[in-house]
Amino acid sequence: MKKSRIGVVLLLAVSVPILLPFGVFSQEIEKPRPAVMRPDAETLDRWVRDFEDAPRAPEDPMVRAGIVMRGELPVGGSLSLLNNIQYTPSARNQGSCGNCWVWAGTGVLELALKAQRDIKDRLSIEFLNSCYNSEQSYCPCGGGNLSLFSSFYAGKGLAVPWSNTNAAYIDGGGTCSGTCSAISTNPNYGISGTVSAQTVSTTSVSQDAAILNIKNILSQNRGVYFAYFLPDTGGWDNFYDFWNNQAESVIWNPDGSCGVSTAAYGGHAVVIVGYNDDDADSNNHYWVVLNSWGTSGGDRPNGLFRMKMRMNYGCTITVSGYGPLPSRQFQTLSVTFASCSFGLASTSRAFPTSAASSGSVNVTTGGTCSWAAVSNHAWITITGGSSVTGNGTVSYSVGENTGAKRRTGTITIAGQTFTVTQEGVPPAIAGRSPASGAADVAVNVPVTATFSETMSASTINASTFTLTQGGVPVAGAVSYNGGTLTATFTPLS
Repeated sequence: MKKSRIGVVLLLAVSVPILLPFGVFSQEIEKPRPAVMRPDAETLDRWVRDFEDAPRAPEDPMVRAGIVMRGELPVGGSLSLLNNIQYTPSARNQGSCGNCWVWAGTGVLELALKAQRDIKDRLSIEFLNSCYNSEQSYCPCGGGNLSLFSSFYAGKGLAVPWSNTNAAYIDGGGTCSGTCSAISTNPNYGISGTVSAQTVSTTSVSQDAAILNIKNILSQNRGVYFAYFLPDTGGWDNFYDFWNNQAESVIWNPDGSCGVSTAAYGGHAVVIVGYNDDDADSNNHYWVVLNSWGTSGGDRPNGLFRMKMRMNYGCTITVSGYGPLPSRQFQTLSVTFASCSFGLASTSRAFPTSAASSGSVNVTTGGTCSWAAVSNHAWITITGGSSVTGNGTVSYSVGENTGAKRRTGTITIAGQTFTVTQEGVPPAIAGRSPASGAADVAVNVPVTATFSETMSASTINASTFTLTQGGVPVAGAVSYNGGTLTATFTPLS
């Protein structure tokens, strides 16, 4: 029956397209119901304990004071971190894989990268999916939480761009089909220290306090990980209908499931990226939530939904075989991305001749740290590695030194100085007296040598200008006249 109804709609769309907007048509097509997490009672209990035992996310008192001073309770303004995340809405789609926790955690990680290093990049989902499956023998499509996410990255110490080889998402079919070793980790974003989940205080506090605590995290340019649990009947049925059939401007009220007892339930995780409470009517205040279910056939072009801000933050549902479950869990990540540091294999190079030559120096740094090499002297030319991301090699050439003096130049590499020295052309003797090969010269006659270049007087001495007779050194005094470029050896009588 439903099939024939779609056929009629299609016929109408062809004959009178102006009467059938796309939004109406798309609602006639049955849309997919993406996967949600369905943990057993034991796993659920572990997740809840992780949430409750996690350290509380620290508030920034200056941010809190600023929010209050702006009067954002109960009516204030808006904030959005969405532009700090690099994503393609249609491709931000977990499909049939229940790894929403990876998508949400990665969103929080991406916001931290932008806040700390001013880098807006799309991070790999497949990196965790494939490597967790390979190393822990557990496919993240089975569900997880922010504690598992943070433990993985604490162990890895780096995050990988989506654009790396084999790092794009391929597990939308519901199974972990990638291989950890096939994913390139170069380039990468290094993480220093620990990574841990932090819980945002929203239960056992007032509604105003819960809202202020979430706003405080967002106002620090940090994302908020939001995990929520709904009963299948009256819960997920309603949310799927909301997601698939409502516009992004419609606000979802999650309170309908509070207090419900159920044997069938599921969980989902998303990332809160902003809020808006500038309407005088508090019923129109909402959180801006980024999902990982694509665009619902284009009806949600940004992959977003709005969630009622003035909700019941202490909401629970009662799960058969488990008991009361806190159905709204707000968290964030404590993570520090490593700042860039650079090392040069050497800081100088000396060329022993005046001839043209070449050299190179290796640079080591973090996988996504960019650097440049610039010559500070015309006779040194960069021939390779002038602009590099990650480890690299700077190659350079040195022109011929036609002068007599040694010269020194520098290259600035990643903000550090690399020094190049090159010897000059050895000075030639332009004339001498007595002439070379002269005979019958008295032993006390001064000997002079005139150079082709000005010499340093300190280098012309009895050690560098010597006279012998029959192989025996002749004692004498040495002097240098810079005006005539002449050195004189005067034998002692």
